[in-house]
Amino acid sequence: MFQRGRTLEVPKPSSAFCELPHLFHIRETQFAQKRGLQVHPVSKEAEEQWRKFSENMYPEIRGHIVPADTFDKVMQLLHDYRAAQGASAK
Repeated sequence: MFQRGRTLEVPKPSSAFCELPHLFHIRETQFAQKRGLQVHPVSKEAEEQWRKFSENMYPEIRGHIVPADTFDKVMQLLHDYRAAQGASAK
């Protein structure tokens, strides 16, 4: 039982834990496809356009919608994750 004033140690998530949201997304998409959802693949060009558009919005997001320190931490985590996966960290 939780005791007031006691610090709980939370283990660092494993790589398998970090993959769970992606796996749930795949499962739910497959579930919806069985019920008629049509999935249209995105071309590399369209994905790059979306990435550039969203990156251009970062100055509007950082500090205005998302606190700057939180935004910076998320960007660092994303960079680290992509580097660990061998992807280009953008």
